[in-house]
Amino acid sequence: MPVEEAVNVLLAALEGRVPNPTVAVVGAEELEFATAVRRIARVAGRRPVYVRAPVWAIRVLAQLTEWTMVVPLVAKAQARMLAEGVSEPAPFAPQLPKGIRPTLMFDDERIRAALPDGRFGLRDLRITNCWAGRRRDGF
Repeated sequence: MPVEEAVNVLLAALEGRVPNPTVAVVGAEELEFATAVRRIARVAGRRPVYVRAPVWAIRVLAQLTEWTMVVPLVAKAQARMLAEGVSEPAPFAPQLPKGIRPTLMFDDERIRAALPDGRFGLRDLRITNCWAGRRRDGF
């Protein structure tokens, strides 16, 4: 779900327009992980390589990238969502009222706006950022 829609839901809750104390907040469309990857890759002009991996391996990769990268390639929260599935709220919660539900689709324009400039490189690693920061400070 786009950030602007999450903000709209939070504002509606603060303004008292959300009648239930707990609601399901989901995006406007339900996508399988592979479909989302294909859309992003198409917009980015890339051809992803798919490797089947057990959930524990994805969790290990997530932990390693959180330790070593400024913006992790895979976050632990993403690994957990992938393992648990996030298409149904658990425990059950009612949907938001119609005027507050997210409506923005995961389209090319939104994907393009969210893509970072360039590719992952050495600057994305924590160790090189620490080293570069020390060099600038004269250490």
